[in-house]
Amino acid sequence: MRLTKDFVYTYGKNGHCSQWTVPENFKTDFASVPRWLNWLISPVGRLRRPAVVHDLHYREKAIPRFLADALLVTAAVEEGLPVWKACLAFFALRLFGWPNYGGKEP
Repeated sequence: MRLTKDFVYTYGKNGHCSQWTVPENFKTDFASVPRWLNWLISPVGRLRRPAVVHDLHYREKAIPRFLADALLVTAAVEEGLPVWKACLAFFALRLFGWPNYGGKEP
């Protein structure tokens, strides 16, 4: 998918916030959940908005991969994803996300 306008997302609560802007025309696949796992974690459900920002982090590499993955999990829980599902997403990212972050494990 391609964004039709800038997407602004704010992580965090209680005064400890970070705001990220994903630019118009940015391409995202939302959460890269294998199709056979969509029944468990939807790539366009509660992970959808945090996943767009996560894709930006992976593409720009302005922050370490571990932090990008941790921010996705934090944001997904803030969006209402159960903690256990967010943790499952985090472990999947840690195991299988490295090729999308540049092809080498940091």
